[in-house]
Amino acid sequence: MYDYFIGPDGVFNTPLTAILFTVLQFTFMATESRRRRAAPSDATRAATKAFPPLFLALMVGLFARLACGFLKIGVVRGDARDAIVLLGFLLAIGGWLLRVWAQQHTGKFFVGEVAVQRDHQVIQTGPYQWVRHPAYTGGVLSAFGFGLVLSTWLGAFIAGGLLLWAYTTRVPQEENLLAQQLGDAYKTYMARTKRFVPFVF
Repeated sequence: MYDYFIGPDGVFNTPLTAILFTVLQFTFMATESRRRRAAPSDATRAATKAFPPLFLALMVGLFARLACGFLKIGVVRGDARDAIVLLGFLLAIGGWLLRVWAQQHTGKFFVGEVAVQRDHQVIQTGPYQWVRHPAYTGGVLSAFGFGLVLSTWLGAFIAGGLLLWAYTTRVPQEENLLAQQLGDAYKTYMARTKRFVPFVF
């Protein structure tokens, strides 16, 4: 049983990887759960809800990467595995830190729905200097990274791809609402920044 979970052909390459993965995954989930909140009742909301819901994409992606990892579907083995796992940790931690950084700069404006609050402002500090949705970028990086820590390229691509799809579906609604409510200030900000990757996309 131990060999199934730990070792060259195991779910995790080392016991330390298994411990770190568990701690990081639960820390990430706890952080996300604590920060999810609704906008005030007087906020202006999008006329229609974005599909697919982010929560659904997150849960399906989480299940997919765990299932692929623990059932050893689409896994990486051999000499490249340690490097892949290390890359996974770097992406997972880097993405999580980027999300936390973004949320610190948006403060009360960071909510779990598409809404503009009465005193909403265009945030252009921290990571928002370079991209309009750094928290979403961080979410995709983390989802992809956690899959790689499990040594499954398939789980990584499913989790990251689902989340990217959900974000790219949600973002146009979000930006249209912000442009309507904040006017030229947000339109000017949109003109000089990219959505997810600085200078690229």
